[in-house]
Amino acid sequence: SKTEAPAISKQGSTVSITCPTEGASIGWTTETGERPVWNVYSKEFNVPAGKTLRARAVRIGFEESAETSAAF
Repeated sequence: SKTEAPAISKQGSTVSITCPTEGASIGWTTETGERPVWNVYSKEFNVPAGKTLRARAVRIGFEESAETSAAF
């Protein structure tokens, strides 16, 4: 099975990320390039203007989700 793609919700500069796959962990980054540093999502946070937020989800035993992104 494949983990479903996460959904990014914006309210102003505050972001929340959810994933419909129960038990999935969500990773996010605003970095670009070949080796961005990914963070584990745990609560809402702010994204600076001009950045693009990228998110992925994965659950043990499942294939990683497609990447979702949103520009700020």
